[in-house]
Amino acid sequence: MIQELNIADIVMSNEVQARCQPDWVAISEYANTMKVAGKDGWPAVVVFFDGEVYWLADGFHRITAARDYAELPTFQADIRQGSKHDAQWYAMGANKSHGVRMKSGDNARILERIFADPEWAAVPVREIARHTGIPESTVRWSHEKLSAQFAQIEKPTKRNVTRNGRTYVQDTTAIGKSAPPVPEPPQAMLYEQAEERFYPLTDADIIEEHNSGSDEYYTPRYIIDAARAVMGEIDLDPASCERAQMVVQAAGYYNIDDDGLTKDWRGRVWLNPPFSDPKPFVLKAIGEHEAGNITEAIVLTNNGTETEWGQALLTRYPVCFVGHGGLKGSRISFWKKDPEEPRGANRYSQMIFYLGKNPERFYTQFSRFGAILRTDEG
Repeated sequence: MIQELNIADIVMSNEVQARCQPDWVAISEYANTMKVAGKDGWPAVVVFFDGEVYWLADGFHRITAARDYAELPTFQADIRQGSKHDAQWYAMGANKSHGVRMKSGDNARILERIFADPEWAAVPVREIARHTGIPESTVRWSHEKLSAQFAQIEKPTKRNVTRNGRTYVQDTTAIGKSAPPVPEPPQAMLYEQAEERFYPLTDADIIEEHNSGSDEYYTPRYIIDAARAVMGEIDLDPASCERAQMVVQAAGYYNIDDDGLTKDWRGRVWLNPPFSDPKPFVLKAIGEHEAGNITEAIVLTNNGTETEWGQALLTRYPVCFVGHGGLKGSRISFWKKDPEEPRGANRYSQMIFYLGKNPERFYTQFSRFGAILRTDEG
């Protein structure tokens, strides 16, 4: 049953959401369209109603854009009878053929959730693959790997099989007993299923020597001074701590306990995201800027031109490649305990992006640190 539903009545639960992180770029694009055209033309979201709660199962990006940015009071919803558990199962297959493409990390989250649940773990591997859109070989490998971790997983001895219109019970105890062990999948499958990146490097691998397993390295004063010269002041540092503020001195900041990804970002923002996981912070910054909540931002990251988040920045904003012909041709020396005692040049180069309407100021201030790549807009 499709009807108009108050967005305030729709519950968006992380326990139902199949993704590891929302795609803030998509949310921004949705919000911009909704601000102009409203909700007309958008497909209905899917919710499951258990008699008390409307559990959102499909449409997390649409509802986030409509509720938080376009400020729409209602949205078309396909209301189905069912529990939160039903909504979870539906959500895990909702985006196999539409919406924002699922990433390998999302697939891993889905499979872990399935094989941790006794009911879902008993579903045949082929049916799980069909429902989720995840390759059957990946599902089968994950089942073998995760079954050792979840004691409640028991391979069913019987299952219902339908063939040629006839349903019967099949004994499965002998199935697969003589089959060879399931091989380890290629590394590309383990990391990004060879769709997004073509080698088994993670962001953590790239910056391993830089952060030595820690994100607690802070931006030197001369970079912050340049950022302040571009933006005037820094209203928010959403990925920070008390020690970093010795130099940044933002009007407000969020630390790890605050979880800046769940907070509002507004005004002039300085962002040096955790180098071990910059993606959600970068995509949120892009989304907040394109939604008009961030007026200006300067974003410092490791050189990750091949990553999804790196491409999202490079296709939108001007960038300074630090250490490429810049100040003494050197890279940034981050500090840890004393801002006046940096730890020395790190092994990897950095990128600094500008999000805002004053790119010339950015060029002037940051060209001394490295080569500038301008966008068509700047």
